[in-house]
Amino acid sequence: MNFANIFQDIENSNSPNILLEKLLSHSFYNDSKNEQILSAFCQIVLKSVNTADIINDNLSKIKNSKVRQNLLILLSIIKHEYSCDSDIYYKLFHNIELDEREIQFIVEMSLESSLHSLSLTLILNLIKFKGLSLKNVSLLSLKMAESGCIYDYRKNSELNYKHVLRRYPTGAVSEKIALIMPSLLKCLSNSYKFVSPFLVAKALGFTGGTWDKLSSIPNFKFPKSGNQSISILKKEHVCMTVAQGDYAPSDTFLYQLRSITNTVDSLPLIISSIASKQIANPVDTLLLDIRYGKNAF
Repeated sequence: MNFANIFQDIENSNSPNILLEKLLSHSFYNDSKNEQILSAFCQIVLKSVNTADIINDNLSKIKNSKVRQNLLILLSIIKHEYSCDSDIYYKLFHNIELDEREIQFIVEMSLESSLHSLSLTLILNLIKFKGLSLKNVSLLSLKMAESGCIYDYRKNSELNYKHVLRRYPTGAVSEKIALIMPSLLKCLSNSYKFVSPFLVAKALGFTGGTWDKLSSIPNFKFPKSGNQSISILKKEHVCMTVAQGDYAPSDTFLYQLRSITNTVDSLPLIISSIASKQIANPVDTLLLDIRYGKNAF
């Protein structure tokens, strides 16, 4: 038994009590992250609030005290024993819009991930099941982008003020385009005056990730945003780059946390992740490749 199977069972099962028995058995805790354990409990109780009392009665069986603490907050909100209407968790559960300060606080927690990963796991699950307002999605996107440096190559004298364009997919398996399009753009770049900082991502959920696949090539390295990317764009007109270092660092952590906590397929989290990276490295023309079907989120 592993958490990939547990999360799949949560998505498909109508028997939450059986899933709870598996989780409370502890048989696979040693090989699992506490974020996964917390996320599994959160998703069972958010999908079926009737399980709240069962989990509450068995809290002592959950080994990690911080997992218990965060789960207890959720259980208290569900059972109306926790009524602090200024609390982020409470607001998210009751679909109350967060203010800018609260959105900024979530982003700041993601920049100190080692201290707040379990709190953020609870927040991601609340967003997955309860959603976010459009205003909050916009604020989250902007604050995540501003968590690092903004790399703007538009109207750049080193690039001879060339038009900057990018194709970027929503979540899916799309290597047929991701691996071929940069070469095609390179071929066209002499006839049409543009540059393209092609952005590829790490594995998310089942996708594998173009970043991970190319990184398996010995000695293959992506250029960093800024001077390294500009240097390649000057010479080749196209470069492949990735979100690393001070490029949207908030998204870097949340992206990884979403992947292991089964919170990938949340529209507010998908939008804010994609938008934050585009804001942090803006272009003149952005082609959003909207993926759909069984291989898309």
